[in-house]
Amino acid sequence: FLPLQSMAEELLYRGYIMQTTGSWFKIAFIGLIAQILPFMTAHSYNITGLISVALSALIYGLICVYTRGIESSSALHILNNLSGVYMAGFGFGSLTSEQSVSGVLFNETLKLLFLLFILYANKKLHWFDEVRYDDITSFNEKTKKKDR
Repeated sequence: FLPLQSMAEELLYRGYIMQTTGSWFKIAFIGLIAQILPFMTAHSYNITGLISVALSALIYGLICVYTRGIESSSALHILNNLSGVYMAGFGFGSLTSEQSVSGVLFNETLKLLFLLFILYANKKLHWFDEVRYDDITSFNEKTKKKDR
């Protein structure tokens, strides 16, 4: 159930809100920022936890932008949620809405390292080269030719 919940959040916030808002304004950055507040309001944490959620939303969004899809951000989101459940299950913490600064710093550092790996994979390993940016102009041109 938890992996599905994480993927559903990615579909809603990064897949729908971020991409729709970004396409309205033709600026990806606006979409990136627009998905943070709704993501924060869906989580009931203390102020430290909400800052962590905002940073997570930013990192998930950046991963979506660089990989041109929600698969990698979904994987990180699933890992994040499952690791919290398992760590609490093994007695290394508890699932609570009261987040500590040290826990947030540790968690966000790991996510930032994942983002840096994605940037490295994109630039040096060319993992995402085969994924092309959408070109609606060429799509419209192809569609017009078929309609005639």
